[in-house]
Amino acid sequence: MTACSAPDPRPFWQRKRLDEMTAAEWDSLCDGCGRCCLQKIKADDTLKIYSLDVACKILDTATGHCKDYPNRLNLPVICNLHTAENIFDLELPSTCAYRMVHEARDLEWWHPLVSGRAASVREAGISVAGRAIPDTKAGFMEFHTVDWPAQPFQHERHLRWRTAMFGGISACVPTFFDASGQIDRDLMADHCFWLLSNGCHSLAILDKTGEAATLTLRERSVLLEGLVERGVPPSKILLGIGTAGFADVVRVAEHAGELGIRGVLVSVAASGKMMPRDVIPDATRDLILRLPAALSVYLSFSVGHRAIDACLTAFEAFMQQVPERLTGIRDETAGCKLGLAALDRFSGSRFEVYTTDETMLGDLVNAGGSGLISPGANLLGRPCRQVIDPSWPAPGQDIHRAVETVSKALRSRPMVPALKALLARHLGRPGCDRVRLPLRPLRQAERIDLFRAFDAAGVKLRPPHL
Repeated sequence: MTACSAPDPRPFWQRKRLDEMTAAEWDSLCDGCGRCCLQKIKADDTLKIYSLDVACKILDTATGHCKDYPNRLNLPVICNLHTAENIFDLELPSTCAYRMVHEARDLEWWHPLVSGRAASVREAGISVAGRAIPDTKAGFMEFHTVDWPAQPFQHERHLRWRTAMFGGISACVPTFFDASGQIDRDLMADHCFWLLSNGCHSLAILDKTGEAATLTLRERSVLLEGLVERGVPPSKILLGIGTAGFADVVRVAEHAGELGIRGVLVSVAASGKMMPRDVIPDATRDLILRLPAALSVYLSFSVGHRAIDACLTAFEAFMQQVPERLTGIRDETAGCKLGLAALDRFSGSRFEVYTTDETMLGDLVNAGGSGLISPGANLLGRPCRQVIDPSWPAPGQDIHRAVETVSKALRSRPMVPALKALLARHLGRPGCDRVRLPLRPLRQAERIDLFRAFDAAGVKLRPPHL
């Protein structure tokens, strides 16, 4: 009597080679992340291939899925048919299941074959959904090189900004209004794409230049919806919120989370000297605890040097009481002394520190900081990118002087009207300079003075890509 061997209980990807799989097994191995649907460019001098966060023409950037998968090979796009014979001739990301099986690695927890849910790919941050820019909105491709689709992040201290959620250069985007005083979502979306094509990595919406205090709850939600509907990647949006109108703020944050936005920036008023218990007021603490758990929370501070120790003690205590609720801070003070002190106190942790001071960006990043979140990044995206990104040409003294000059020109004038006037002038968009009360546009003499100061910096803004 012949003994029957027991069936192998392991799932097929653990017991079969790629060339042994059935067609159904092969197809199910794809996790649908969309990373191989992102475009690439080749450097003219080194012939190195760079990954971009720009989608294939038929990739839906909201879902991360192909818009016409059955016919993709017959469309005028570059799409390769993956087979067991050619799969390793393709540059697959390290997270790709085909590559993992070939390298005898097991599938990760987020793979649908393991989790049982397609949504886990997006929840783990593997999907390109909400992280890619439509091909028609990308502009200059060289501004979209990224590491995450193809390889692990680098962990050197001065490159830690690459791993931060909003690491690099983030512009505090102004809220633009049409002639009737309503939010101009088309103009805002166009400006967002222009920023992402001119050195910026992410976008702070309804923050320091967003005139949020003049917007109703409905207007804020409509603004966010309008940007996402127009293709602005929600993962690149950091939502600015205050503590006023507690219930309304929570509702806007909840809606932001539903749209795929991953982080909120809470501005905190602080005095020059304080006790640790005063750093995070009760109202702010309650707000943070009410925000959706999926949203990363950043606090924005402007404090005197005498309050730095109290702030650090308060951050430490709060993170111990409520683990994983506070992701990082933005230091609004010139010189970024709080931010640098925080990096020293929390050395070795993943606590993210940003600055609004463009002149301190290089020092902060070299100390392990996460980057810049500032109004000035609307004008200084490209020179600031040169300061921190080793893949860009090293900045000379002229770049540092230009950053300092523009930063000083903005900070010495009413910020929002000055920023809007400069954008209207240099981008050829006259409607950019409209503001809501209580703000007022700059007077002619003020504009002339501002333009003269800006021109002295020598910064040239590329016109919007058409």
